[in-house]
Amino acid sequence: MPISPPPPYYPIAACAPQVQHASRQLAARPLTSGPVRPPSASVPFTLQDRLRLYLQTGFVEGIRMMSQTGELAQLVPEWRRNTGPYRYQHLGQDFTLDEHNLRTFAAIDKSPYFAKLTPQQQYLVRTTALLHDLTKKTGTLAERAANQILPDPTHPVTGSSYLEKLLPALGFTQLQTEQVAFLSLNHTRIGNLAHPQSIITDEKVNQLAKTMKTRDQLNMLMALTEADIRSVRWDVPQRTLWTPEHAQRFYGLGQQLEQQLPF
Repeated sequence: MPISPPPPYYPIAACAPQVQHASRQLAARPLTSGPVRPPSASVPFTLQDRLRLYLQTGFVEGIRMMSQTGELAQLVPEWRRNTGPYRYQHLGQDFTLDEHNLRTFAAIDKSPYFAKLTPQQQYLVRTTALLHDLTKKTGTLAERAANQILPDPTHPVTGSSYLEKLLPALGFTQLQTEQVAFLSLNHTRIGNLAHPQSIITDEKVNQLAKTMKTRDQLNMLMALTEADIRSVRWDVPQRTLWTPEHAQRFYGLGQQLEQQLPF
């Protein structure tokens, strides 16, 4: 059955009551960018408006509801695969792809690097957190049980390319799109080097630092990477990747990278 295109607008009155109330509260807050319109009886509150509002304010429950109702898939077609039968990841990941992305979005403000960012930068990091793994290769539950799903090292490249096409349609400017695409393209590099089994050398640190122009870009990548690592497995001692040893290596690498950047 063909999928019908999304309507030109989505009235706020059609939302669940709790989302209506939260949307009106959040709409009253100062926004960081973009012409997001507060809901009213005379002006329709579009799906794009609501998504950008939730991204700007970090409204996790609102994003979850948009995912559960299928509204997020209307705006982000690849999200439909993230929530379908092929949403399962390899055995190294505890969560389905949609759940991992949602948890990364929810965990972003746990990073001390996130507090260093401007509201505009926080908006872009939240956007990347939600969409960073959209194109990752996944499989069915049966394929996961048979250990037939392999890690996908190419997904930062394919995901970045996908976001470059998607975000302008969601109302992001060219500069915002480029920044999110950069974060998506590089979101595994810091984590790979900070992994406990990786060997950190001055040469590797210098090469990684060259991909970033400013400390702001470093802070954005560090916040995104930390949230990503925290959301791979259950947050219990027997499963989590974010152990005290891993955190120490991660923050130590961040200090080394910061020393390589002039401003």
